[in-house]
Parts: sequence; structure tokens; C-alpha cells
Amino acid sequence: ARAAAGELMRIGAYIPEYRFGLDWNRAGSRATDLILFSVEPAADGTVAELGRLTTDALNAARAAREKHGTRLHVSIGGAGRSANFGVVAKNAELRKKFGMALLALAQVEKLDGLDFDWQAQIGNENNFAKLVRGIKKAARKRLPKLTVSVAGAPPRCSARHTTPIHSV
Repeated sequence: ARAAAGELMRIGAYIPEYRFGLDWNRAGSRATDLILFSVEPAADGTVAELGRLTTDALNAARAAREKHGTRLHVSIGGAGRSANFGVVAKNAELRKKFGMALLALAQVEKLDGLDFDWQAQIGNENNFAKLVRGIKKAARKRLPKLTVSVAGAPPRCSARHTTPIHSV
């Protein structure tokens, strides 16, 4: 599934580290985007759990990208991995530090994008939007894609707790 300009549909293969033994060539041939799950924010604004992104997995994913034209992303956060988003997002200095660390990761690992898998932290949506907007602004010329996955739980959320992420 070659990623084409003006494409109508994108197919993302969301790949957790316990599946890094998969056939990367096959995954790259069937998806427009490979999304490696995941690193996470540390409370001090650095990127935690970089060891999850093994050299072998990154090299295999990059080879699949080269062969099939897929894009390569790393996911940040996710289930059980979003605890420090709130701490980082509400502090301007930590937001900047975290953003710069993510952009450095993207450059070093030759990523096409970053996927924020923010698990809902009710009441912190505006700070999260500030975090993503800041990274988007800093990345404008260095990183083509920023995506956001937001867990929705309608029974737990009310209209006053919803912030449109599409505005980032």
C-alpha cells in the first residue's frame, strides 16, 4: 500500500514492541504507515523507555519503508504509558524540553512522524493541545506528520470535557 500524494485513505499498522518479530516486509506492503508502540513522557520532560525501540526493529521497519514507500512513526504514550503526559503538558518548560527530545528522536531515527496516543486525562485537554501545538510549530520543517490518537469513553465524558484535538 504505497503512500501517495493526495491519497484518499491511510492504513496504519500499529505495532507494539512485543510484535517486533513480525514480517516487516509484509506489514510494509499492506500499510501506508508503520507506527511503532511506544515510548512515553518522563516526569522530567525527557523521553522514557527508548529501549523499547530496538535497533533491529527500527532497521527492519526502515527497510520496509524503503521497499514499499510506507511512512514510519513512533507512538508516544498509550495504555499504561500516558501517566506523565499531564505533568509535562501543564508546564511550559517541560513541554518545550519534551518536544525538543521528541524531535531529536525523530531526526536520529529517521522517522516520518510522531503519533501521540494520549489516554484521556479529563481536565487536561487544553494543556495537551498546547503540547502538541508547540511540537507542531517547532517541527514544521523537520517532521512531516504529527498524529493524535485520543481514547474516547462517552460514558465517562461530558460535553464540558471535550476539546477538539483537530484544531492542533
